[in-house]
Amino acid sequence: MYTGYGYRPAFIVGALFDNPRTGYSEQIIGIGGRATLPGGGSQFVVAAVAKAPESRYLQFYYVPSMSYRRLTLGTTIETYVPLVAVPGAELGADVLIGIGQFGDKVCLSFCAFS
Repeated sequence: MYTGYGYRPAFIVGALFDNPRTGYSEQIIGIGGRATLPGGGSQFVVAAVAKAPESRYLQFYYVPSMSYRRLTLGTTIETYVPLVAVPGAELGADVLIGIGQFGDKVCLSFCAFS
């Protein structure tokens, strides 16, 4: 579950993950900012701290999106830096999201994971 609250371009975020099947859980708290991109797109930047069973992490997210006519594309680029001794850091682009608006009542969306 994600939640957030913002005032103008600044915001705070929090998340709780709990998978009862595997026992994995994670808690995240962070701060972020929003800005526009040239051409009408938007971007979000978030710095967060996460607590997971195997370690604690600094997490950084960059979430750009661009719109062209009735199509919007966005992605999430993230990196995790462990604060406790575990091997390495991770960097990845996890999601490509697209939304197309067709008329007033029809919307088509897709999501691709890496």
